[in-house]
Amino acid sequence: MRLVAVRIKNNSNEDVTFGEDIFLTYKNGGKVLLMPTEEVFSKLKQHPTSHLAYLLLSPVSVYTTKTHANGLTETSNAFPIGLIVGPGLAAGNLIAASSANKKFKRDLREYDLHGKNIERGATVYGLVGIRANNYDALELRFESPAVPPHGETTTP
Repeated sequence: MRLVAVRIKNNSNEDVTFGEDIFLTYKNGGKVLLMPTEEVFSKLKQHPTSHLAYLLLSPVSVYTTKTHANGLTETSNAFPIGLIVGPGLAAGNLIAASSANKKFKRDLREYDLHGKNIERGATVYGLVGIRANNYDALELRFESPAVPPHGETTTP
C-alpha cells in the first residue's frame, strides 16, 4: 500500500471528475487500484496502544552508591525514576499519536479526490491510497465521455 500526493491542473475546456473522466494509471498502462479513504486511514494510522510498552520502564530505579575509605561500597537511596518516566512517556506518546491521527484523518478527507469535480483551469491537490508492491511511475489518463454521432441518441 502506498499513499500518493498528487497535483492536478485541468487544462481542458470542460470540467472533469476524478474517477470518471481522469484516472490514475501506471506509466506502462497498468491499472492503479485506488483504496477508499477510510481503509487508507485504518491501515496507516498510528496505533496508540503500542506506546503502552513504555510502562515496562516503571520498575526501573536509580541507586546511589557510596564507597568507603576501606574499599567497601554501600548502595543506598533508591529513587523509582521508572514511575515517572514510564507513565510520562506512555501518556505523552498516546496524546501525540491521538492528535496526529485526528490531523491525518482530517487531511485525508480534505484532500480526498474520489469523485472530485475539477473545474476547467483549476488546480487541485489530493491524497490517494493505492495498492501496489512497486514504485512504478504514475500518470493521469484523460478519457472523455463517448459522444454519440450527430442525430443519434443513447438510452441508459
